[in-house]
Amino acid sequence: MPVNEYGQMIGESMEGYTPGELPAINLLEGRYARIEALSVEKHAEDLLAVYGPDTPQEMWTFFGSLSSAGHGRKIGNKI
Repeated sequence: MPVNEYGQMIGESMEGYTPGELPAINLLEGRYARIEALSVEKHAEDLLAVYGPDTPQEMWTFFGSLSSAGHGRKIGNKI
């Protein structure tokens, strides 16, 4: 199985795959939970509290649009 630059298994390439459209839902709120799109501006403090300012870059691999290089440091700089 292929691995990324951090040694994490990332799965086999899917030939001919095209991603579907992302849902237009920005917020789902229920009785016990709230799910919303992740945003550096809105969630930086909470992410920093959990991951800390010195979190290795590989911890950000699966954060979708936040996973591009340097976001851990960008979040640390926002606060």
